[in-house]
Amino acid sequence: MKNVYIVNECLSSAKNGIGTYLNELLYCLQAIGAEVCLLTFNADCKEFNITYSNKRTEMNFPCFPDGDFGQHPAVVNRFLQLHITDGQDNVFFFNYSLSDKLMLTLRRTFPLSKQIYVIHDFSWTGVLLGNIRRLKQIMAERKEPENDRRREFVVNTWLREQQMMNIADKVVCLSKGTYQILKETCLIDERKLALIPNGLRKHKGIRPGSNEDKERWREQLLIAKDKKIALFVGRTSKEKGFNALLDAIRIAIKSCPDLQLVVAGSPLPSCFSQEIASVITYTGHIGKQELIRWYQLSDIGIIPSYSEQCSYVGIEMMMYGLPVVASDGLGVRDMFHEGENAAIARIGPSSKAYGNRLAEAIVRVLASKELSDKLRQGARREYEQRYHIKYMRQKYKELIMSL
Repeated sequence: MKNVYIVNECLSSAKNGIGTYLNELLYCLQAIGAEVCLLTFNADCKEFNITYSNKRTEMNFPCFPDGDFGQHPAVVNRFLQLHITDGQDNVFFFNYSLSDKLMLTLRRTFPLSKQIYVIHDFSWTGVLLGNIRRLKQIMAERKEPENDRRREFVVNTWLREQQMMNIADKVVCLSKGTYQILKETCLIDERKLALIPNGLRKHKGIRPGSNEDKERWREQLLIAKDKKIALFVGRTSKEKGFNALLDAIRIAIKSCPDLQLVVAGSPLPSCFSQEIASVITYTGHIGKQELIRWYQLSDIGIIPSYSEQCSYVGIEMMMYGLPVVASDGLGVRDMFHEGENAAIARIGPSSKAYGNRLAEAIVRVLASKELSDKLRQGARREYEQRYHIKYMRQKYKELIMSL
């Protein structure tokens, strides 16, 4: 029987895709009979403690003074030594970038145990907006005098992330794009790599909302019947494409005056403009049930990110049959395909032109019931054939048993 120890940082995972991933991973591991222990950092406790349930054990670490558990490997290691016996059936899952110091320390203390590094994101993608060509250029010039903090950050974090890949026994890629980067750019041995897209259990009681349901829900939320709802879910940041989306809305409302953008995310961005405030509904961070309601009553979903690994928001939109407008960013293009389950807006070198292309795609989908229905069907089919939890469960079973 495998003993699986999963690194979790609860402050961030409670509000992002890693939290959803951990829930689905726990389900997969329990389904294959693994003994699971969560190593939860920055937990809501004053001192280290261990809790037990029928399904898993949880080791809870209180917040470190600087909040970065990865910078205190000796402290973490000491506690784990007291409660974990090294062995070939142990597997540590690392879910956070720049955990290289902790991985190296645990490798020395638990040499028989295996380590898996799951790439949920790269540090450079936000800074470079997912531009792999720019990354290669910077890394090729890294021996030149360091006078650019942004460039130094990219170089230093990329080298540390490569160190994590070298330490790990297996590296899980959530997207084909990342798999290719590691294989061709980082020259990571392909035998070390595993391509496992995220999976998601179908929500209980899921069903497409009828027109009557949608009308009733819209009345409850004071939404006019003629409004066309475009839904954005996630962080309202530049790297998530939110600035470009706002530019797109300014353009799209000229052709589609009934358009209403619903933003389920936080924080309220500085780029938020009063110019289009009347056509934006900002919900902030909301619970799962409320978000499901928005999935069911919206007309389209929008994923304008410059980079994703395997977006759970994207999977949920497909599961609920939303026609999607998506970018061709790193990882996003592995999930969404023009005319099949999305209308694609090419990013390109110009942010202004990208906003124009997003607007065109939004208007194109809203204006055509035939296209909208086709994308809905394609979205549901893509979820059932690729992102259902059964595929993730089988691939993690194969991965764990191969160690």
